[in-house]
This record gives sequence, C-alpha cells and structure tokens, in this order.
Amino acid sequence: MPMKKRWEQVQHSMEALKQALSQAGVRATVACRQLYHDREEVTVHVRLLD
Repeated sequence: MPMKKRWEQVQHSMEALKQALSQAGVRATVACRQLYHDREEVTVHVRLLD
C-alpha cells in the first residue's frame, strides 16, 4: 500500500469490495480490522447474509 495514504487505500479497497459483492448479487457484511502487532496489515472479514 502507498506509505502515506494507507488508510485512504484501505477505504477505497473496502468500498470496491462492497460494490463488487453488491453487483454480483451477494448480500454480505464486510468488516476490516488492523492487527495490533503488524501495523501494515489489515484483516478483512466477509459474512454472507441469508
């Protein structure tokens, strides 16, 4: 990720993921967490809805 704009890149990527899921007709919630021991990595969790 770009060094100075990491948060902006994460937000952009999360929005792109949400849009792609929506366009594919997939109902899901998407969450993102930063791991405390590695500040350059985030974990994304996608939960499918009924």
